[in-house]
Amino acid sequence: MGGVLLLWVLYALFGIAPAPLETLVLIESDVYIVLSMTLLVILTPFFGSRAFCMYCPSGTVFGFMGRLVGQEITTNLNECISCGRCNKVCKMSIDVMAASQKGEASRSLDCVGCGLCVDICPQKTLAYTTTFTRWLEKRA
Repeated sequence: MGGVLLLWVLYALFGIAPAPLETLVLIESDVYIVLSMTLLVILTPFFGSRAFCMYCPSGTVFGFMGRLVGQEITTNLNECISCGRCNKVCKMSIDVMAASQKGEASRSLDCVGCGLCVDICPQKTLAYTTTFTRWLEKRA
């Protein structure tokens, strides 16, 4: 990585490009990918198997898209038995059960909308919904 930085400094200060700029950009992107994968391998044991999803651009995009469409996991306070299955199955480590116990909707930005928590709930207390689906339900 230091070598690529030196190449960019030489180019920026002196206009010396030992390789075409397209090649430098390709090298830079390869270094980024290798560095990202190395960090993933090193950090996974400390932060869990899906830690990278919380910082990866794809996970971030899913979170923002979910917020944009009004994604939420609705709950029913009366039926939650506090089994904790929703929390155990959540790949993003969201505390869905806490919201369920309060009877509140879970609207975490970390949620990627996989629906595993909804599927695992034995009481069928949880439901996945968006602004559009709520609008459709009101019209029906």
